Amino acid sequence: MQYKDTRADPLASSSWPQAVAHFADSQGLPAERLLDGMPFTCDRWIFRLQYNPHADPEGLVVMLDLGEIPQETAGLLQLEMLSENVRRPASLMGYYGIAPGTRRSAYCYHIDMRNVSPRPHQAIHAAVACMAATMESSRVMMNGVMDGPFINRASGLP
Repeated sequence: MQYKDTRADPLASSSWPQAVAHFADSQGLPAERLLDGMPFTCDRWIFRLQYNPHADPEGLVVMLDLGEIPQETAGLLQLEMLSENVRRPASLMGYYGIAPGTRRSAYCYHIDMRNVSPRPHQAIHAAVACMAATMESSRVMMNGVMDGPFINRASGLP
């Protein structure tokens, strides 16, 4: 799938479901499935959107799948992820976590509707594009971890 830049689009959204629908439409993806966590790709990276209107109605989490955590190194990797979260400002740089109900590690970024109105669909685009570019530029450095014993690469990555 070719990723399309939607930042210049004049349409504004007023809620996350509307913003996700606008983003999905611009990318040729089914909006209702994106809100249910359907994966999509950008520059070889696998993403998911997580929206929980009951716990965080103003927030949307963009999750970049980093791969499955092997059982034999899970404790070490989880400690490193927690340490990294403490070292970096999560509100500016995102955080590492484990996708709910899985053993898949993820790089996450929380978007607050109050900070991105009136065009939150542009914030989704910017987060996805920035996260993909950051991971791609860091790929050489991360190859030791991504290809080594810590994380099995996400499906579809070369």
